[in-house]
Amino acid sequence: MSLPVLGFGAQAGDYDNSGSIDLLVTNGHVDDYLQMQGTFQQPPQLFVNQGDHFEALSVQDESRYWSTGHVGRAMAKVDFNRDGQMDLILTHLGERSALLQNQTSSDYHWLQLELVGTESERDAVGARVEVLSEGVRDNEWLVTGDGYLCRNEQVLSFGLGNRANVTEVRIHWPNGNSQRFVGFLSDHRYQLIEGQVEPHLLW
Repeated sequence: MSLPVLGFGAQAGDYDNSGSIDLLVTNGHVDDYLQMQGTFQQPPQLFVNQGDHFEALSVQDESRYWSTGHVGRAMAKVDFNRDGQMDLILTHLGERSALLQNQTSSDYHWLQLELVGTESERDAVGARVEVLSEGVRDNEWLVTGDGYLCRNEQVLSFGLGNRANVTEVRIHWPNGNSQRFVGFLSDHRYQLIEGQVEPHLLW
């Protein structure tokens, strides 16, 4: 029987770029008292998208962070080492913040996009992005207030699975205008500026 956990920071993200959105949660109780259910320090969790359900995955890491308890609070997404895979920054009570680098072995493809508004506000918060690759259309929104006491890196990351060819990207900007971009290579990050025709390759 597993012990109950209390979730704080939670993020939806494709940890292996398979094209399916997974769920990550950092856990920790609100107080350390004798009669509470569950421990004060609790391990984080990764729930893998299996199509019709999510399944808890036992994460293997040399630091043993995932298998030990923490009083987790905020969890933010960032591609810290610029490898196309989602890394995490977590904060805790009574413990230093942690940077968890995603070292998942994966041959799946990905695309990352930075948006810059010109007629819309600069951060383009509220933009909807469609990525068309090999007949599959993925949608994502650029939002703020990404979780408990945190904000993610201002990047939209798309796991493409085995799809290596990106046909087009369509941006529905916050001011109501739509714009189509072409000329992308998978496994790269681009900057898309409202009103400009060409995507700018960042890395």
